[in-house]
Amino acid sequence: MRLKNILILLSLLNIWACTAENIPPVTSSKEMDVKSTNAEAEQLFLSARKYFENRDFKKADEIFKDFEKKYSNDELISQVYLYLGRICFELKEYTESEMYLNKALKSGKKDRVYEYALMYKGLALFYQNRFKEAYNILVSFEGRFTDNDENLKILNALYNSAASLKDYINSTIWLEKYLDASENNDAKSVMLKEYLDAADKIQDEEILLKASEVVNDNSELKAANLVRAARLTYDRRAYDEVLKIVKELRTIKSADVSEIENILLMVEMQESVNIDTVGVMLPLTGNMRLVGQDVLKGIMLGAKNNRLGKSQLPLNIVIKDSGSNSNQAVLAFDELVRKEHVSAVIGPMDFKAAEAISESAQNMGIPLILLSTNTSPATAGDYIFWNFATASTEVAALVESLNLKGDEDNFANETGDTKHKIAVMYPDNAYGRTLKKLFLSEMESRGVTTGFSCEISFKPDVTDFSSSAKDLSMCEFDTLFLPLTANQMALAAPALAASNIWSSQISVSDNKSKSAIFLVPSSGFSDDLIKRAGRYLQQARFVVGFKKNYSKSAELFSLKFVNEYKSEPSVYSAYGYDNINILGKIIKSGVKSRQQIKNSLYNDMDQKNMVIPFKAFSSEGLSSALPLVLELEDNSFKIFNKDK
Repeated sequence: MRLKNILILLSLLNIWACTAENIPPVTSSKEMDVKSTNAEAEQLFLSARKYFENRDFKKADEIFKDFEKKYSNDELISQVYLYLGRICFELKEYTESEMYLNKALKSGKKDRVYEYALMYKGLALFYQNRFKEAYNILVSFEGRFTDNDENLKILNALYNSAASLKDYINSTIWLEKYLDASENNDAKSVMLKEYLDAADKIQDEEILLKASEVVNDNSELKAANLVRAARLTYDRRAYDEVLKIVKELRTIKSADVSEIENILLMVEMQESVNIDTVGVMLPLTGNMRLVGQDVLKGIMLGAKNNRLGKSQLPLNIVIKDSGSNSNQAVLAFDELVRKEHVSAVIGPMDFKAAEAISESAQNMGIPLILLSTNTSPATAGDYIFWNFATASTEVAALVESLNLKGDEDNFANETGDTKHKIAVMYPDNAYGRTLKKLFLSEMESRGVTTGFSCEISFKPDVTDFSSSAKDLSMCEFDTLFLPLTANQMALAAPALAASNIWSSQISVSDNKSKSAIFLVPSSGFSDDLIKRAGRYLQQARFVVGFKKNYSKSAELFSLKFVNEYKSEPSVYSAYGYDNINILGKIIKSGVKSRQQIKNSLYNDMDQKNMVIPFKAFSSEGLSSALPLVLELEDNSFKIFNKDK
């Protein structure tokens, strides 16, 4: 093994040395000096060369041979032999070509003629199947010609010579260079197929992995070698190593996704996945334990709805405490997968914990439904899903509510203006700034480029909103975005009314007063608002994750929850209930693998048993349904977007 590594290293060093930038470029034959002390000889040479350039090889051959007879000692005789060699090369007479090129090389003078003759000699040797001789000559010429066609001939010869000599790594290097330089798709397809056939015959994982290292990161050749290496590694049952290769494969854009899925499926079948077992990772200790326990109650209640097989036993749930740090979450996930062999995982809730395990879930092909309120490209992948109210989906629901109830007009016109003049009053902290940014992004996604008509910020710990409300009253707007807490809403609403700003959309009789549509995310919602500030918040719109009168299923869930736990369900319980029902329905359908579970999650779902709006997961892994929007009417919150 050490000897093999040394040989591979020497081979790579040879390539590097021969393509070093300090070798001077060789110019085209057209740029070679044509000088003779004999004017007649020079004219005869130029005449023959013109016929050659016009591809009249018969006439060119005749004149060059006449030159050889008349002026065998002329300064141009080496060039004559070069052209005679090239004529034979073009006519596929490679033995004769070599003979003339050797004559051109006899002078020993290392000029342009010599270099050009040597290069064509290498090509002539290649076509005589003298691959080792050809390779040793041509390796120093790659990339040194400004003529791309000649360089492609060299690359083709180097690739095929290396392949014929069973030098797989160097054949990989030269093929990639050829594929990058050539525009002939037919030729590239043929060469690529030959290479892939050769790769399928390699039995040494180390050679395949080395070959994957000598090409570009997004190379199709890199992907092909890694796939083959993964299959060989699988054959010796080193499944952890297979997953490491799959992880690298997922970073290659040109990699065949179906190949990756097949490899994961093979590993999964060997690891005996318990299809009827779902893993749950929740914070059952630490600061988020109460929320985690709420989610778990919903999951356990939902598991009873999903009874499997003839025994009708509930869906098996394996619970792990994700704690309050990402390290604990990683250990919990590892246990669920390697010890319990779960078919899918729900959780965790903490964003950092979600980021810590999602890459592993993706690489190992474990369907993962996250309950974090933030989403990020860092945790993206086709095995990663979110079904939880996120800040971005809440904002999307509020913005969408501006375009409901029979509104026929577009949200934005051709100039990027919206018919709504929107103001924002927000706390000057990370939450407030993030929500403001998300709202702007959502409007931009709908073609609105004008931004907010007015922005009023306040210190997060403020309890008196009169100053902010007064500043806001100076602005012109018909919609007001309020990313506040429920307590802040109870204090801000009367202050806004005192500055003649009301949430009611009904026209006010007082000319000094203005009405606006209040848009409030879930952080600002509480049933207590009806008592504390209901008269100031009529027709204000609030996002909520769960409302028990949303549907019959939601009402039934609430009754079951109260009977089981003697308390009302929270939004966290509702999401836990729905997510386990989603997986339970898929598992009951008879799926046999994690891959099939993942594929099913992208299909439309029967919403009959859902207690929160849900249709399917989008291609980004997000729930395609928007959260509920409630509107305060008199002394109750009514669902505003139920039929949308």
